[in-house]
Amino acid sequence: MGILKATYGGKEIPVKITRLDRNLTPSIVNCTRSIETVNGSEFLYSNYSQKQIVMEFQIENSIARELSAFRRKMSELLRSEEPKKLVFSDEPHIFYNAILDGEPVLEEKDMYSTGSITWLIPDGVAYSNTEKEFRGVQAGDHKLITIINAGTECVDVDYEITHQHENGFIGLVSQYGIIQLGKVDETDDETFADSETLINDQFSPSTSGWALNQATTVHVVSEHKQTGTMAITNGTGGYALRVTDYGSGEQWHGPSWTKKVPADRNGHYGAKNCALSWRHYFTTSTFNNRGVIQFLMTDRNKRNVAAMTVFKNELGNNRGYMEFFVNGVNKGKIEFDCSWNNPRTGQNAGRSSISKYGDVFTFNANGVTQSFTVPEMKDIEVAEISTFIGMWGTGESIGENHVYSMEFISHSVDSQRDLPNRFQRGDVVQIDGESTKTYINGVVAAGHEVRGTHYFKVPPGTTEVQFYYSPFSNPPPEIKAKIREAYL
Repeated sequence: MGILKATYGGKEIPVKITRLDRNLTPSIVNCTRSIETVNGSEFLYSNYSQKQIVMEFQIENSIARELSAFRRKMSELLRSEEPKKLVFSDEPHIFYNAILDGEPVLEEKDMYSTGSITWLIPDGVAYSNTEKEFRGVQAGDHKLITIINAGTECVDVDYEITHQHENGFIGLVSQYGIIQLGKVDETDDETFADSETLINDQFSPSTSGWALNQATTVHVVSEHKQTGTMAITNGTGGYALRVTDYGSGEQWHGPSWTKKVPADRNGHYGAKNCALSWRHYFTTSTFNNRGVIQFLMTDRNKRNVAAMTVFKNELGNNRGYMEFFVNGVNKGKIEFDCSWNNPRTGQNAGRSSISKYGDVFTFNANGVTQSFTVPEMKDIEVAEISTFIGMWGTGESIGENHVYSMEFISHSVDSQRDLPNRFQRGDVVQIDGESTKTYINGVVAAGHEVRGTHYFKVPPGTTEVQFYYSPFSNPPPEIKAKIREAYL
């Protein structure tokens, strides 16, 4: 083993270590289940408990006074009300969060004394002395952070975001979760007139004013035949608009609901600056499900202004797509997994929306945004909104495909002025992954987190995190992620 030293709380322990039992891992606990008619047991899960390190040592004490001084010094060094860093000289790059466990042993002898110390490691792991830092790289409308965890355990991630321009939204997306701060549809400009909510339907048995099968749909693969019925029923997640009968058809077919946009407080019908937002749930029960849901904005001539369509049309996998339409033309597409907890349309996902500000259309798929400029649509007004829910032919429909709420807000005046945004130029936003607290310029800031946020750890290996921000934040914010690797 050679000469081995240790420090605790940054102070060297004044002993010669003669034996050190760190073992290979903490104590591993396996949970199994017995089944009456089956031999053996079924494995359920495995985890590890706290860890102990036993350190045996020797000291020189040629006179009694030396031994007395050693006892006083060691009692002061070892006593602590919380774990401190324990570092061994053969592994100077890692530390344990350790605390004294039980009563240390000291066998007082002539010339040489021996003893042992038992350390308790509550979390069972060791940590790197240094943090690893990863910077975001521009990737289209977002930045991509590639995090490499060379440890053996999942670890928290801290983020530091430095703003070079005003910004209203921070979105961090990975396969393990999503963090959302601020409002994705916050704009850098505001109209001189107030915004007005014209439709705010949290679907319940008292909801009214919707017409059946009168929507103007957009085409995904084929025409969407409007047939069948839908109603507001109670089920997964509460009251929602659900299909009660898909009707019949050889390709896409199903019912729709349409509602005319009422007049604003000035008596004007229609809005050329507006936002349609909703909350829905779209997930499969088997890989052979096929289905579609559309959210539509239409002008007074029943022509498409904008639409977001969510669909799964492939068999044998769980892949779904979202497509974004303006003036009936497909402008963009993203792919997602249709699992029940996916960050786009899953059970705990946030809201999605379509915003129109003059000729600029912004589509928000629960944290992922795409914007398009279509000059010929600048003065077109939205007069009605719709949703269409369909299935393909006589196959399996989507396991969960329903809408909890729809909201339409009008921003009807073209004149605009600068709007101070949530995050100002120069602001530094820090997100602490372990405490899940947000700091702005070093001060704890509450009230920014959006429902559906799930703070995630990163496992050993490579994890990609996508960083989204307001489209108007140009130049974009700088971001870096930091981890401290952990080892069994």
